[in-house]
Amino acid sequence: SQRGGGGGGGGGRDPRGAPGRDPRGAPGRPGGGRKGPALPVSENAWKRPEAARDKTVEIGRQTTGLLNKITVEKFEQISERIVKLDITDGAILKLVIKLVFDKAVTEPHFAEMYARLCAKLATKFPRFETDDGEVQTFKRILLNKCQEEFEAKIDKSGWDDLSQEERDMEDFKARKRMLGNIKFIGELFKLRMLSEKIMHECIRHLLSEIRNPAPENVEALCKLMETIGQKLDVERRDADQNYMDHYFERMKELSQNKVLESRVRFMIRDVLDLRSNQWRPRRAKEGPKTIEAVHNEAQQKDLAAQRNAARAAASGGLRRADRGRPPVNRGMARPSG
Repeated sequence: SQRGGGGGGGGGRDPRGAPGRDPRGAPGRPGGGRKGPALPVSENAWKRPEAARDKTVEIGRQTTGLLNKITVEKFEQISERIVKLDITDGAILKLVIKLVFDKAVTEPHFAEMYARLCAKLATKFPRFETDDGEVQTFKRILLNKCQEEFEAKIDKSGWDDLSQEERDMEDFKARKRMLGNIKFIGELFKLRMLSEKIMHECIRHLLSEIRNPAPENVEALCKLMETIGQKLDVERRDADQNYMDHYFERMKELSQNKVLESRVRFMIRDVLDLRSNQWRPRRAKEGPKTIEAVHNEAQQKDLAAQRNAARAAASGGLRRADRGRPPVNRGMARPSG
């Protein structure tokens, strides 16, 4: 379906998405309003120049606006405008990457499009060198961001004061972000922005525990295999084939593990069936649609509804005509005598 223009997704690990506030409205810890003692500030402490901060804020605002406008149809136009942003230092580069990353993991339906955007930006954006000689590039910062998100655990601090409904909602949002990152990683790999070695490391990490697995790791494994399994399994049928056979043997064990709830076990079996069916899904999954495709689909639905209405009207007219006719005696009369 056509994308709306939402915000850029949360970037922190606080499950409520914002710092807590004390009764007076001052920002504090998620669990209360008390603050610790302020740290002394050196007189010679380095401060980012005001002009540089203003420019960073302005570039962030422009990037957010462009990301909210990007669609399948407008991809080339909007991506070119993002490429031409005035990226003059590593701080601005990191901010732009954070905004793109947050959109990608919170809108997994468009992960492929955001991966294409990253592949384009990685070849266009400048590289910067820090004071200690470290080279900062779009690709390096992005991959570090993906790794941090992959290794992060769901932060449940501050959930004690939430109702069960609120906890379920926060858990849903955290899992959606985690699975969005996995989907995004897979799409980056398909565009050769991540190596096969990294993919195998991710899979081994997610498969490391069979007896008492974390459900979120199993869900992430299924999402990753759905995204990249065919590429690993079909395009490289030499040494990698043995790896894949081993992975799916362990996944078969997981599918029978009663520690996991039935929903997760069925998810594993769906991936097992997908591979046994030569990676051809039983039901085609829809990707992002262009506006033209949405209009065509709506037009086809309208035509189908009109045809159904016409058939129903014709059928009703025939039934009314039949009610006005005398009954027909279909039986054969017996000869008398």
